[in-house]
Amino acid sequence: ALGLLAIDDREPGIVNRENDASRPLGDPLRGLRAGVGVVRLQRELGNQSNVGVLVTSRDFAAESNRVYSFDTHLKLNSNWAFTGQLADSQTRTQIGSHPHGIAGLAEIEHSGRHFTYSTSYEDRSPNFDGNQLGFIQRTDIRQITNYVSYLWRPEGERLLSFGPSLTVLGNWNRQKQLQDFYSQTGFTMAMAGSTQIQFFHSQAYELFDAIGFHKFSNGVSFSGQPRQWFGYMGTYSRGTDINYFPGNNLTPFLGKSTQASFDLTLRPTQRLRFDEIYIYSRLGLRRPSEPVAGESFQNVFNSHLLRWKVNYQFTKALSLRGILDYDAVLSNPELIAQDRTKNIATNILLAYQLNPGTAFYAGYIDGYENLALGPDSTMPRTFLRTGPPTRLTGRQFFVKVSYLLRF
Repeated sequence: ALGLLAIDDREPGIVNRENDASRPLGDPLRGLRAGVGVVRLQRELGNQSNVGVLVTSRDFAAESNRVYSFDTHLKLNSNWAFTGQLADSQTRTQIGSHPHGIAGLAEIEHSGRHFTYSTSYEDRSPNFDGNQLGFIQRTDIRQITNYVSYLWRPEGERLLSFGPSLTVLGNWNRQKQLQDFYSQTGFTMAMAGSTQIQFFHSQAYELFDAIGFHKFSNGVSFSGQPRQWFGYMGTYSRGTDINYFPGNNLTPFLGKSTQASFDLTLRPTQRLRFDEIYIYSRLGLRRPSEPVAGESFQNVFNSHLLRWKVNYQFTKALSLRGILDYDAVLSNPELIAQDRTKNIATNILLAYQLNPGTAFYAGYIDGYENLALGPDSTMPRTFLRTGPPTRLTGRQFFVKVSYLLRF
């Protein structure tokens, strides 16, 4: 398999992403373009095995970035498999420096009817730069992850399987300093009607802003589809977590955390489907006197995310989908540097898809936020985060047509 991608990108010559502003007339980079190229080659080997290479390139003025990668997935037998990757990045900056970095991944996994096991090692040097055309969350890591589980399968009429699981993760930097440690023990039961319940307990250590935090969480997750037209899944956990963006000149601190989510699916007919999703997150103080005294400062933030989704399939090719999103972050400005935001978004899509390559789409998107003009009438105008989300901040109509040519 061979994949090629070439891009003539004009955006870097228009916008300076370091300060997110338009490039002024005197900027020597104004009007220049970035050239981007990606090549991917993959070869299948035997049964469910493959090797591949990836090369990415980006040039903008005096700046350049190259990433070379080799990867493989080897099916050793019916139960064991190996996955590996090696990557090298070579970068030249606008000021003439030449940082160079490497990254690697090795994972061995066993999958069986009763026993499941995997162990992986991931390594990224501090100067590895894979973000110009990809997404690397973190560099300067040496991370080991282990997972093991065992399932008994009585295969009764109600209880189908049950058993424990364990996950352990450790992450160190090049100075051999522990950055993260995570462990989770769980117990899972699978029952008839696609019903599954898992209880879990986790302990974690995280080094953030040169402060070591010890966190924990206890929770339960569940899912099921007792009827063909009805399904659900959810999770609930309580424990402690970090306030990463403290306000009022506070240092990061540990607070009480509550996480919950629930997903409901209804299919009253074969053509009509409803999906309802609710995600809740809360961070509060562990004690009224930490770090600010007073009963009015118990919550750091409350976050609510709701999604209503409906899909109607007129024919095999023609469908209509509507989505309504509401999200709110109700933050305490005394404790966290986060605005109190409320947003409502609507998304409607009409799709006529004859096959995966030939289709017609027509859609509508809008968004409302809790913004109001400030009392000062001077320019530029200022906005305040207040009240319900009633101010329209964006509206878009779009049409997309694609046609697959077969040779």
